[in-house]
Amino acid sequence: MLVSACQVPIEVAPTDSAAVVSTTTELVDAPEWLSFEVRYSPRHSVGRRRLDVLTTNEGPTQIVVTSIALLADHFEPLSAETKHSLIGPGSTVAVKADFGPLAGCESGQQLDAMVLMDVSIDGADPISIQSPLDPEPLDRIREFECNEAAVRRAVAVTFGAQWIREGATIRAELVFTHMDGEEAVVVEAVGGMILFGMQPRPEREPPLAILEPDADPVRVPVDMVLIRCDVHAVSQAPDGYAFRVWIAVGDREPIAITILASAALQTQLEELVDDCLSA
Repeated sequence: MLVSACQVPIEVAPTDSAAVVSTTTELVDAPEWLSFEVRYSPRHSVGRRRLDVLTTNEGPTQIVVTSIALLADHFEPLSAETKHSLIGPGSTVAVKADFGPLAGCESGQQLDAMVLMDVSIDGADPISIQSPLDPEPLDRIREFECNEAAVRRAVAVTFGAQWIREGATIRAELVFTHMDGEEAVVVEAVGGMILFGMQPRPEREPPLAILEPDADPVRVPVDMVLIRCDVHAVSQAPDGYAFRVWIAVGDREPIAITILASAALQTQLEELVDDCLSA
C-alpha cells in the first residue's frame, strides 16, 4: 500500500512535523550488501514508541547512518531522526527509530513498511536510501494496540472502595463495567507486581467473568498477597502499584492492561510493606 518514497518531495522538517523526511533530495534503493530487520522490545521502550532497525553491512567498507525514518502503513509518519551510527564491514548495529501513533484499526489489507536512511559510504557525502521491511513485527504491535484500544473502549476496570487486611494479604475486589459496543467482554486472568501477587478468590480456571452488553457491573474478589519486601524489590516497585488484568473483547486475543490501586488502597499496601520491612 505504500507509495514509493521516491515520488514524494523530501525536505528537512522540525522534529514535531507529521511528514516523513530525509536530509537529501533523492531516494535510491539500498545496495544489496545492506540488509534491515525490525526488532521491538516493549520492555526496553518504556515511555516512548521506539524500535530497533538491525542494519547489517555485508559490504567492503564502513558506512555511517546519518538519519533514519520509518514509513509504515501501520502508523502515522514522523520526521527523520538525526543519527551518527558507524557500521563496519561484517557488522550489525541496532539503529533506533521512533514510530508514530496508530494509523487506525479498520484496514484488513496487507500493510507494508520501509525504512528510509541517509548513509555515508566510505566517507562520501550521504545518499538517501530506501528498503522494504518485513512488516510482521509491526503487525504484532498494531494488533496489540488495536486490541488494547478495543478493551479500553469496551470496559472500565477499577478496584472496589472496600477491602480487608488479613496478615500479609489484602482482600479486595475488581469491578468491571461494560461501557461501549455490542461484543462481550471476557476477563481471563489477573496478576500482580514485584511486591504483591494477585489472584482471584477463590482461585479458579478462566474465564473469571463475562460481561454482556448492557449487563450490570461484575465484581471479582481478589487477594493481593505480599510476596517480597526486601529493599531491592521495594526500590524497584513501580509508582502507583500497577496490577495486571487480561481481558478480551469479542473473539480478539486477550491482552494485559494495567490497573492502578487507588490512593487509599496504595496507602494500605505501603503500610503492609513497611510493617514487613520493620519486622
